[in-house]
Parts: sequence; C-alpha cells; structure tokens
Amino acid sequence: MHTDVFLHISKTGGTSLSFPLRRIYGFWKTHHIGNQDHDGVRPTSYCALSESEKERIRLIKGHVFYGLHEYCPGGSRYFTLLRNPVERVASFHRMLKKEWPTTKVAQMSLHEYLRQDHYTRNGQVRRVAGVPPEKGKCTKTTLDRAMENLQSHFAAAGLTERFDESLVLMKRRLGWSQYPYYVTSRVGKGKRSDGQKDGRGKTEMKAETRAIIEEQNALDVEFYRYVRERFEEAVEAEERFEEDVSRFKKRNRWFAPMAAVPLWLYRKSRRLLYLLRS
Repeated sequence: MHTDVFLHISKTGGTSLSFPLRRIYGFWKTHHIGNQDHDGVRPTSYCALSESEKERIRLIKGHVFYGLHEYCPGGSRYFTLLRNPVERVASFHRMLKKEWPTTKVAQMSLHEYLRQDHYTRNGQVRRVAGVPPEKGKCTKTTLDRAMENLQSHFAAAGLTERFDESLVLMKRRLGWSQYPYYVTSRVGKGKRSDGQKDGRGKTEMKAETRAIIEEQNALDVEFYRYVRERFEEAVEAEERFEEDVSRFKKRNRWFAPMAAVPLWLYRKSRRLLYLLRS
C-alpha cells in the first residue's frame, strides 16, 4: 500500500481542499501535520505513530516540505497546488490583516510589508525542493531540484487559477473514486491590501509593487511558468476532460450551498480550539 502526500503550500487553495480530501481518503485514514508538528522536513507527529498506525494512514496533508515520503512505509505519491507568486504573496498579506489584525505586520500596506522582509521568499520552490529556510539559501540549484522532484515524485500539480480543472486532474491521476466537492474557504477575503478592494473584487496592483514581488520571488516565477506549461500539456492529453470538468462544476454548485454552513461552523470551532490552546 502507498501513502499519498498533499503538500499544502500556503495561500494556494489547500484549505478549500482539506475537507474533501478527508472525505475521499477517510477521516481516520488522514493525518494532518500542523506547523508545530515537523522539525524541518521530519514530521514529528507522524514519526511518533506506531508502525500499525502508519500503515493505516492513506493520506498525509499539511504545510510540509518534500522529503516526508522517507518516513512512510511502502511507496508514496505527492500532489500539490501552486499559484501565481504575485497573487500568492498579496493573498498572504490579506490573510495576516484578517487573522492577526492587531499585529504590526497587519497594519502595514503590502508595499511596506514587502520592504520589511516579513515572509519566506520563493516559498513554492522551497516546499517542492524540500529546502526549508533553515537549510540554506534558495538558488538556481534549488529550482532545478524542485523541477526534478515534480517530474519524478508528483502524481499531479494543479494551479489555483484553474482550481476545478486541477481537482479533476487530481481525481484522474490519483484514482479517486469520487469528486472532491468543496466550499471555498476565502480565508483572506474582506481585508484591504495594496491595490485591492474590501470584499468587492480587486483592482489592478501597482506596477511597482508587482515588480518588487516578482524580483523577490524570481525563482517562484520561473517555477510557476514551468508548472503551468506542464499542467496545460497534461490537460490537453486527457480524453473528454472538458466534459468531466463541466460535470464536476455543475454538481459542486449543488453541493456547496448545502455544505457551506456546516463547514463554516467546523472551521470556526477549529480556529477557536487553536486560539484556546495557544
């Protein structure tokens, strides 16, 4: 038996996918790794499980780095979502403003936030390459490693901007028996960031701000371009793919309103428990 690993890169849509994955793989066969549950690449909470418990787990998910498969019994397959680096960094800033509104960072504009170096640059390359910040600088070698890992060990790599298509591709590549019906989490919705409106859509980001993000995340920009090309090639090679995506969208429009309130309550209660424990 193999273990699937969902490498959740922050602000790429992974939270929306979290509940569907538990439903597909089974709540008791899914192991979530939180930010405090790993020491670099080593998943401490997972490693603490007995061998029989590890064999029971069919899916590991969380903000992990590539390399976790070394601790899994049997084979393993990765899958992930990636996002345009400019949109991802802006979304991360919006999340900070909403989730931690009293912090100094939350009071900054996006432009100020970028200048203060408050985030991990080229975070998508680092995750897929398996190189956390404490392991050293992110270089062209890191990018090459990320590309190699993606080719060799990832069953699917989707795009946030093409979310529904990505989920259908994952269903096919990973052999899911059911569609991953979801409710959008929209964690950062409703808070102003540079060049954006409060919950009423986005305006064009300032060219200067966009240029700063692209410069700071040049390796992520190149990696995203590479992943997007591979994604388009994969979709083009699939038979009756557009028909499958259309079917999924129609069914999800029926599912989402019914699941929205229960999921909202679940996420709020989970957030409350997290605050109480911290």
